[in-house]
Parts: sequence; structure tokens; C-alpha cells
Amino acid sequence: MTNILIVGINDIATACAIRLFRAGFGVCMIDQKITYDLFGHHNFSPVLKHGSKLIENVKAISFADYLYHSQSEIDLSINNFINFTIKNREIAIINTDDLKQVNLMQMAYCINCDDKLFNNLESKLDATVISCGGDRAKESDYFIETDGMLLGRVRYPFLEMINSVEKSDEMNSVFSTCEGIFISNKSPGDAVNKNEKIGSVGETGLFSGFSGFVLGMVAGGLIVGEGIELFRLSRKPASDYTLLPAESYAVAGGVLEAVLFHQSSTNM
Repeated sequence: MTNILIVGINDIATACAIRLFRAGFGVCMIDQKITYDLFGHHNFSPVLKHGSKLIENVKAISFADYLYHSQSEIDLSINNFINFTIKNREIAIINTDDLKQVNLMQMAYCINCDDKLFNNLESKLDATVISCGGDRAKESDYFIETDGMLLGRVRYPFLEMINSVEKSDEMNSVFSTCEGIFISNKSPGDAVNKNEKIGSVGETGLFSGFSGFVLGMVAGGLIVGEGIELFRLSRKPASDYTLLPAESYAVAGGVLEAVLFHQSSTNM
């Protein structure tokens, strides 16, 4: 089985994991120990905190969850966790500290879904790199468009494509202005009014910038620093806040295409 490392655990990373998993690849995802992802209600970002999560009948588990449920006589190394989980047809999720002990030679591909995390990886990768959005097109073997008219298209080295980015004023973000414990007064999908108090960080209130709906939010109870995006608001309601966006699956389709193209090219 061909194994793939996915850097990041956001919506696009989760869609890539599910699509690659269903195509028969072994999948391991990596993220930071503490994540401030806004869309944990429909992606795999809560796994490192809660141990496991099932999305569309695809299960992802953390190394901590594996240790908790394993028998004492079983090899409890991080590499055995990855191998066991993949063979058990589940997705393995590790944090950046775990990666230092991982045998990366078993990973044929690396899918970069988080530029900041990818740039800070201390472990050296010897894998074909596919980047989703961001600024790593020149350093990647393949690059997938994540917005505009070219959403989900693969930028092959032998094809010229125009740059197409669509900006929208339909979104608004609310950021923390100080450090403290984040408390939310809203849930994903809730309606908000302009200048309504929707949460707080410590003693400082958080207010919506316009009337609309909560598209995503950081999990309440976390200690956050200044400048962290805590809410993302939309003027239009989503049809179902529990589902991954179609746009993420479009990007994941481009990733799957790039993987299969590379495999067919190297096998010719």
C-alpha cells in the first residue's frame, strides 16, 4: 500500500484524507498539539484532543488513543501505531513532536495543506510534494488551485494557466484583541446581528461586524493569544454546517489526480 503524509488538519486536509483513503491509500495526518481551527465541527481537527472522530464512515485516531486502547505486550512505538492504523483501514493522526520519531521513508507523498506548519517541519522529507494553495508552488512537485475559476485544477509544469482569484465581501472574521480564555455565545450556523456580542476573551467582549451567520469558530474554553481568528461569519447560511464544503472536495480531487498522474508517469 502507498502511504501518504498530509500536513495540516483543516477542511482541505480532511477532504484530501477522506478522498485518498477511499482510493486505497494509507493516510497519516500531522498537526500541532493545540489547534485553533474554526471548523472542528466538520473536520478532523478535534482528534488530537478527543482521541478519535468518524466522518462519513472514515475513522481517524490519535497516537494517544492508540496507546490508551492497546494491550501492554503490543509494540507501542509511533511507527507501529501508523502501520497498525493504516492496515486497520483507519487514518493515523500525530502531532509535530511525534513526527521526530516517524520513519518518513514509508511516505511516498506529502500533501501540504498548511504552509506555516510545512515550513516549520524539522524532519526531512524525501517524498513527492503536492501543495494546496499557499505560496509553495515553486518548491512543490505539483500545485493545486484552492480558489477562483481554477478551483481544484492541478498546475502541471508543462501547462500554462492564468491566475484567477475571486475576492468576496460575503465573509467577515472576528479576532482576539488580547490574551485570555475564549468563551463563545454562539454555535456554528447561528444567526448574528450587526454589532451583537458573540463571545469574549477574558473580560473583553467580541462583536460581530455585520448581520449574518456563524460559519466557523474556535472551540470555547481555549486560552488564546492576541490576533487569533475566533469567528468567521458569512452573510449567507450554509446548507449544512456539519458537512465539509464542496470546495474542499474539489481541491482533494485535484490532489488525487496529481498522485495518480505521478504514479502513472513514474511507472511508464
